[in-house]
Amino acid sequence: MTLARTAIASGDRDSQLPLGGLSAFELAVFELPQAGSSGLDWSALPVRGWETVVRAKSGANSAMVVVRPAAAPAIADLVLIVGGEKQVLYGRLRGRLDPDLPRALAGVAERRGPEGVRGALIEATREARPSDSSGPGWRPE
Repeated sequence: MTLARTAIASGDRDSQLPLGGLSAFELAVFELPQAGSSGLDWSALPVRGWETVVRAKSGANSAMVVVRPAAAPAIADLVLIVGGEKQVLYGRLRGRLDPDLPRALAGVAERRGPEGVRGALIEATREARPSDSSGPGWRPE
């Protein structure tokens, strides 16, 4: 899996994400059909049971970040949906996450779309990986 992560990472070093406290990470990227996909606004999805902290749209890119808070000021659970012209990305991060993470993810989404977010998340999880990643809950590989 390390080889796969290396192959798909964008190498976007200017997109540092605050991922300290990360304990679980899920990522899925879906290809969109060619016809009409560029008009989809993923930031407009209805949300129930989560706190919406970011809704952003810039050109063909749109993003939404929803969270479930932990003890202040940390975030316990975060879901990110980013759409572009050709792809949509779903990411879920758990742990005691930095409250600045939603805005950082949205910034990458607005500038770089799903491909940039994917690369930034993969690179950041490499750096945030605990020294003993064999325990339960750590899933980026």
